[in-house]
Amino acid sequence: SDGTECSACLKGTYKMEMGDSACEQCEAGKFSGNAAATSPTQCKQCANHSSSEAGSSSITDCMCSAGYFGIRGDECTRCIQGSFCMGGDQMLDCPLNSWSEAGAEIVTKCSCNMGYTGP
Repeated sequence: SDGTECSACLKGTYKMEMGDSACEQCEAGKFSGNAAATSPTQCKQCANHSSSEAGSSSITDCMCSAGYFGIRGDECTRCIQGSFCMGGDQMLDCPLNSWSEAGAEIVTKCSCNMGYTGP
């Protein structure tokens, strides 16, 4: 510091050494709600099947991955048969007269039922 006051690393970042170097972000898939963190071990892992952007500061920054759904920061549930999940908190039904395997990520994973055809 050049004689000015030093400021705490923001939530979602940490700094392991003395001096003027910049704070580093928690890696993607992790978060830290602690200001002035001193180690990457203070960055906590998002729940299974969820991720967050680098520098995330809250568990609610963790969002379910495609093929799963759930409330931000909570456990993620695999999408059931006949539906698809693009990530986040929604499970959507396949279009009428179509079906998907469990864990479908996008609507194009829904296939027409027997006796039906489509694009």
